[in-house]
Amino acid sequence: MMTSSLCSQPNLENLPSEIFSIILDHLNIFESINLDSALCNHSIRPTFLEIYPSITRIYLPSLHFRVKLSGKCALLWITCRLRGLQELDISCFDKVSIKDEDVQSLVKCCPYMERLNISGCFKISDGSLRDVSAWKNLKEINLSSCYRLTDKVVASLCCGCPNLSKLDLSYCSSISNESLYALSSCGIHLTSLNLSGNIQLDSSAFEVLFQSQNKLVQLNVGCCRQIDDDAVIKAAEYCEDIRELCLAGCILLTDTSMRYILNHNHFGQLTHLDIGNCRKISRGIESSIKALPKERMSRLWRIKSSIISGEL
Repeated sequence: MMTSSLCSQPNLENLPSEIFSIILDHLNIFESINLDSALCNHSIRPTFLEIYPSITRIYLPSLHFRVKLSGKCALLWITCRLRGLQELDISCFDKVSIKDEDVQSLVKCCPYMERLNISGCFKISDGSLRDVSAWKNLKEINLSSCYRLTDKVVASLCCGCPNLSKLDLSYCSSISNESLYALSSCGIHLTSLNLSGNIQLDSSAFEVLFQSQNKLVQLNVGCCRQIDDDAVIKAAEYCEDIRELCLAGCILLTDTSMRYILNHNHFGQLTHLDIGNCRKISRGIESSIKALPKERMSRLWRIKSSIISGEL
């Protein structure tokens, strides 16, 4: 009698899908991978896999004291199970094990990708994104500190991803002015661009870039040490929608470009400006702000600057 009672209890094969959905809600991504793998290995509950196509966003956190799972295993599982994936962030994950073939699999198996953050994956090269044109829906990509990537990847993004609006190439030391020219001549219109830390980029290339990428709302060129007043003035003339502008560490900038920004009717939407460690910019800039009309000053007074706040 006892045996019959036990056999009639629900098991993994006949539990309703609603129960599995509840289970999923309480599992992190690593636990989901382990559960899915166990079910597959034992040929249990094949319909369980039908739940996974509905997952469109994944953030892979650090592995600290959680599940000992390599980045390669996790990405392999993602590419096999989550064909409908639209957003993936592995910026805090096991970057050491992520190589070209892993990103290639993502491009091939997850065609609906819209947002990807693989910043810090320092082992990947141009080959990882050679087929990035397959991501026609791609809107945002963060390649920060992927220092082996070159101008070829930027050219591929420009040609193959028409919906791209946010691009982070900060500390990509292998790109050159050619990447700025590619961004200038392509048909995409970025709203957010991060090029900080690329000391190899010339000010003249930035001037060309700002004339074409005039829909920018966020611009970070911090520590781009060759950028000068002429480039910033060009940005002020063409990029009228900028709200957040980081020029920190641009050591060639002087009061000339700052006064141009503040005294002319440019950057009318500006709310955040970082000019920290711009040693040639004087404290007189604060006086220039105070002299502006009240309605303009109230907007610019929220500017974040180590100079304006007296921290230097």
